[in-house]
Amino acid sequence: MRKTLFLASVVVGCVGNVKGDERDTSDTGAASDADTDADSDADSDADSDADSDADSDADSDTDVDCDERLTSPEEGPDCITAALSCGDSIRDTTEGGTLSADGASYVSWFCAPVSSSAYTGPERVYRFDHPGEGQTATLSLSSPCGELDLFAAFWEEDTCPTSENSTTECDGDDTAGDGRLEIWNPSPRSYLIYVDGPSGDEANFGLSVSCG
Repeated sequence: MRKTLFLASVVVGCVGNVKGDERDTSDTGAASDADTDADSDADSDADSDADSDADSDADSDTDVDCDERLTSPEEGPDCITAALSCGDSIRDTTEGGTLSADGASYVSWFCAPVSSSAYTGPERVYRFDHPGEGQTATLSLSSPCGELDLFAAFWEEDTCPTSENSTTECDGDDTAGDGRLEIWNPSPRSYLIYVDGPSGDEANFGLSVSCG
């Protein structure tokens, strides 16, 4: 807009000089030669691509590599692979896991209304000691490599429960995709955390625990 108004004023000035004083032709060139192209193309390209690709992934997959060969030797006792604590974040696989629980187990423990004929494949089991103190422990499962579910059963014995046993507390997330459980307790308690596939999938996964 600024450029258009400037040109209009130059034209009007030139017309006035011609009609009013024909002798003053020597200065018309100077007026019309003013810097009419005065940088009207201000930087309209003001870096509009300023890092719009912020990390939307937010590491939701816990850096799980489906092709990575993971080995997870059992540390015991019984079916337990390892112990988990608040702040832990691990990568593991159900391949080579135990066969201590199945659909009938999760049904009898009242973890979730799942099929008693499912979960016949191997699972990974971890012991988690809840710190209590009114904290909420959040268990997050990332399973981009196969259909895996997450269960948490209150259990303080060294031998793992079967479908013949009963637990006083159990919860499960059997929705498709990643899993998430929240456990609140006023006092310390021990849980068994199960990662299991309803169709027997043997796949890599990520599991993290946060408390607060």
